[in-house]
Amino acid sequence: MSVECDKVGGINLAQGVCDTDVPEVVAAAVDKAVRAGANSYTRHDGVARLRNALAVKLERDNGLKFNPENQIVVSAGSTGAFYCAAIALLSPGDEVILFEPYYGYHLSTLQAVEAKAVYASLRPPDWNFDPAELERLITPRTRAIMVCTPANPCGKVWTRAELEWLAGFAEKHELGG
Repeated sequence: MSVECDKVGGINLAQGVCDTDVPEVVAAAVDKAVRAGANSYTRHDGVARLRNALAVKLERDNGLKFNPENQIVVSAGSTGAFYCAAIALLSPGDEVILFEPYYGYHLSTLQAVEAKAVYASLRPPDWNFDPAELERLITPRTRAIMVCTPANPCGKVWTRAELEWLAGFAEKHELGG
């Protein structure tokens, strides 16, 4: 996608391509860390110091208590994390509601694990969805709803009310079980 975008002088919304320089403070910290030996794989669930810091932040700022040893995972990126979750939680033929416009890797991941994408529309300019449409899409094979915020490629930032409605919807239909 990057090559094709460059050919036509387009803006690449398909990948996380950064168009700014790495801040000097970040480059210096990376150099220091590599020279100190931080240059190998970490535990599969992330560095303990970061998981502990996240647990403290979540409790302090959000009132949420999580055990950093078995309830917090830090991944190398959201695409890889979504792929791992899809492999772990979905079976061939399971259905996942995918909001359109959707991020290409979400569809590719569902196809790779042989799950079926079922499409719900986000309507511009505010990228709202129709709850009745989601109700019509539910079948006995529906296992999940893919929510990405901010949504790629449209940039929708889901509101708290929308996320709470979706959580209730998922619970009502016992998604993920």
